[in-house]
Amino acid sequence: MPLSTSSSNRRLPDRPWGRIWLLTAVIIFSVLGTLECIWRVRGYSANLRDDRGLWALARRKIKADDPHQVVFIGDSRIQNGINLNAFHESFSGPKPIQLAMVNWAAAPVLRHLAEDKSFKGIVISSVSRWDLRGMPEKWEMAEEYIRYYETITPADIINQHILMFFQQLFVSISPTLSPGQIFPSLLKHKWPDKSHVILYRDRSRLVDYSKFVHLETRRKRFEKRGVTGGDFIGITRADRDRSLDEIQRAIARIQARGGNVVFVRLPTSGVVREWAKEKFREFYWDSWRNRTSAITIHFEDHPSLSNFECPDYVHLSHKDTVRFSKALALIVIEKLKDDSERNK
Repeated sequence: MPLSTSSSNRRLPDRPWGRIWLLTAVIIFSVLGTLECIWRVRGYSANLRDDRGLWALARRKIKADDPHQVVFIGDSRIQNGINLNAFHESFSGPKPIQLAMVNWAAAPVLRHLAEDKSFKGIVISSVSRWDLRGMPEKWEMAEEYIRYYETITPADIINQHILMFFQQLFVSISPTLSPGQIFPSLLKHKWPDKSHVILYRDRSRLVDYSKFVHLETRRKRFEKRGVTGGDFIGITRADRDRSLDEIQRAIARIQARGGNVVFVRLPTSGVVREWAKEKFREFYWDSWRNRTSAITIHFEDHPSLSNFECPDYVHLSHKDTVRFSKALALIVIEKLKDDSERNK
């Protein structure tokens, strides 16, 4: 007669496990459904996340060896300000690709496209102090996105499409309703701020500043910075010149393959526009225009681009993006034609 029983011979007690799992699932989905209803009733909506996966999908859509392929790069001003469909209506070729990144530099993406021998299209870039080597922290996220694209796997692509499906379906996983957003707001006895941004699968953005609760705060911040003139603090003329020379080398590589690069200074308003006239134009824009082989377009030099008011001083209103995009497309067409005739 055995003195003990091995634990490996023990059996789990009989339970109605099927019903237990079913009940657990019902409870979970009931909680999620209740939260979903609460958010929707309160006026929140589902939205995509503008992450490296979505950027990589957009990058993969660039048509190789196509001289008519337009790619937008830069910061939030060109991502918010360009309506891809409106631009496409006025510009022949495949639909433009949006590779701009909110709050990050364009120069790493330009260099990345220059290194891609199959890219022979047209790069349209906004200009920013962030492209100067004196601000390396603004390059980090752009470089991370590029590395992710270069190492993306088929499984990553499938996973991204699944994520996008759920992001567009459920409000509860909206970027504005992350735990980091919800809990601080609830501790202050207020609901989280509703998003004033709609992000589409092509990475274009519709930004409604009438719904932006921090608009006045942002305007005051720009007013303060306009007084201090802090944009180029710490960036020397030597830093600027080295950065512009590096950018020019990338431009030359694209042009050598028959491609084109266009730099655009998008509209600004109020104190930012006044500061830009005094500081930005002399320190950056005029120096850059005089030393680059790229096409340059400054909104103040074109009547069709200069009569826009930016709600927060730096970004176009969503009501103006269609008109601005069509006007810009016509100017780009004219500039490319003039450039082609000069190079004959």
